[in-house]
Amino acid sequence: MGKSVDLQKLQQAVTEWFQSEPGTQKALAEKAGVSQSTVSNLLRGKRLSDAVTVKLAKAVGLPAEEIGGPAGPSFAYCGSPDCPSVCLATVGGKLYAAPEFRRITKSTAEDCPYCDSLLYQECPNCCSPISAKALFCPKCKEPYVPVPDDLEGLRPRDLIRECLRRNRINEQLCRRLADEP
Repeated sequence: MGKSVDLQKLQQAVTEWFQSEPGTQKALAEKAGVSQSTVSNLLRGKRLSDAVTVKLAKAVGLPAEEIGGPAGPSFAYCGSPDCPSVCLATVGGKLYAAPEFRRITKSTAEDCPYCDSLLYQECPNCCSPISAKALFCPKCKEPYVPVPDDLEGLRPRDLIRECLRRNRINEQLCRRLADEP
């Protein structure tokens, strides 16, 4: 990246955001797609990953370039288990959610083209950079995308049938969205 992120500028923008749009740290965290403790760490001056600072900058309306955020290409994925870009698969009777990794080149965070959720550029659990094409974070070993709650506890045969049904619907929706202008 070449230069370090200007955390003071981001802290100032976050403080101004709180003044103009009264809200809680939790509300800002949800808007940015990070945890409340991440917002708290920023306000206390703790160092955050570049991807997290870009998310927070976007959430408060500050271009990433103004804080020295990353400008090069990277990968991102949608963390919503209900997004059409997330495929479901069973391996040995265990269910996994497999995100679609997208190459992004903008210096600001992007929204998912399928469901408008913010795309993640790091693990939502430990904030380490993502390992594209992996289901789990190599650092904390947690899945990038959680399994939808309504699929927990299904018998293996029912689980396989539901995964095939959802993936077929997701594939058709993605194809239709790709054809739209």
